[in-house]
Amino acid sequence: MSYFIHISLGFIISFIGSLWFGAINMMVVHTAIQKGLKAALWVGVGAAIVEFFQAFISLQFLDLLSTNTQFDLWIRWIAVGVFLVLAFYFFNKQDHTVTLKRSNHAANFWVGVFVSAVNMLAFLFWIFVGTYLNANALIAPNLSSILIFCLGVALGAFGVYALYSKVGIWIQAHYQHLSRNASRVVGGVFVVLTLWQVFENLR
Repeated sequence: MSYFIHISLGFIISFIGSLWFGAINMMVVHTAIQKGLKAALWVGVGAAIVEFFQAFISLQFLDLLSTNTQFDLWIRWIAVGVFLVLAFYFFNKQDHTVTLKRSNHAANFWVGVFVSAVNMLAFLFWIFVGTYLNANALIAPNLSSILIFCLGVALGAFGVYALYSKVGIWIQAHYQHLSRNASRVVGGVFVVLTLWQVFENLR
């Protein structure tokens, strides 16, 4: 299978899988509202790079991870803790008016790295995807093909983060009241995500 197909497949799956309101997307929107488009894009760059490695680890060690039921359980409960911490953080964060001051791109980049790194549910997603791709011979079982696929994953994820950056800018421009309370709104989203994840874990 050609590298073009691998990178395209990675891009499409990652793009679609990243569309829902997850932790990274909420952080990107919040950053766009508070610091502007470039800052949010740097958060997206950091997150997309981590997504590359999460997909690579999941696919490279697929047999080991997919057969470990305890791994799945621990990841799901760690996600609950992460969502709770982020909810607490945003509820206690003071919003401020966006200024035209130069933003610290390195800091924004590392925020993206951190939020993506603690998004452990990404491993479960890529284990599921990898299992399906292997079962249907849609990805070649060699290192170069996996790396190209993961490059597509990173590009697809960044594409979604760029869209959410634009959404944050649009909200900032059209809904000033929402912009002034962005942290509480994002915190509320994380509370919902926490409750949803607990429900999924106990179901």
